[in-house]
Order: sequence, then structure tokens, then C-alpha cells
Amino acid sequence: MTDHTLYLLRHAKSSWDEPLPDHQRPLSTRGNRDARAAGRLLAERDWRPDLVLCSTAVRTRQTWALARSAGADAAEIRFVDDIYEASTSRLAGVVRRVGEEVGSLMLIGHGPGLPGLAESLGRRPDPTDAWARMDEKYPTCGLAVLRVRQAWADLAEGSAELVSYEVPRG
Repeated sequence: MTDHTLYLLRHAKSSWDEPLPDHQRPLSTRGNRDARAAGRLLAERDWRPDLVLCSTAVRTRQTWALARSAGADAAEIRFVDDIYEASTSRLAGVVRRVGEEVGSLMLIGHGPGLPGLAESLGRRPDPTDAWARMDEKYPTCGLAVLRVRQAWADLAEGSAELVSYEVPRG
């Protein structure tokens, strides 16, 4: 049986200080701190994805760069236009196209698509603390970690197990 790990990281808090197009909005001061906290968490837990697929938006790129500066790492990073403003179904399609040689995958993207993907993929066999916290809110810098026990191409609703949900804060 195939065993994959899917990390779903929502970008850190963005800034609204400048009248910029949405795609160009940078992180806020808090977002910078939280992105570094995410990097520390990823490093501490030894969560090192084989592949990171990151939205091309400025705030997602900055989230990954700051997380990496604080210890996060990945074998490969790709910036993907299809993740920006993507719906849950479009994000699922992005994951389904990943090759089987990738054992662990991280998407860095946006709400509401990314939180929706975590919700739609996760099975709920029993109430858990992770589900309770994720149901309450999937804020900026929220990170869901899912175990997928099938090929990426076969990803479907309810096909994953939520193993962790964290909201790193700096």
C-alpha cells in the first residue's frame, strides 16, 4: 500500500498597508514572525517534504522563504500558478498530477481552497483534538498534515487521515 504525507500550509498573514494587487501583497510584520515559527516547527518535527508546490503570490513565496530561513527544508520547490486563488477541486487536481516518486508533498496556498482541501480529504473516524482545532478556524499559517494511503492520482474525498493540525505563531 502506498503511504504518502500531504502538508497543507496556508500562507502567513499578509499586509494590507499598501494598495497593491492581491497577487503582490507581501507579508505583514506578524506574518514574517509566523512564517519563521512555521519553519521552526517543520524543522523540529523533522517534517521535510520531498516536494513543495507553492503559489506564485508574493505572500506565499515569502512564507516559504522565511520558513526555510528558520530551518524548514525540502528536496525540491516549485512555484505553481494554478495554486493561486485555486478552488478545493483545482488543488486536488494539482495533487493528483504529482508523481508517485514523491512520498511527501507540501502545498503552500490560500484560503478558502487550501482549508477546503484539508476538510474534504480528511476522514473523521473519531473526534480528535486536531479536527476540533481545525474546525474552529484554519487561519493564516495554519498547517494540516494528512496521511494518504493510496496513489496521489487516486486522491478522493475522505481518502486521508488528519494526523496533525498546527498554527505556528512567532
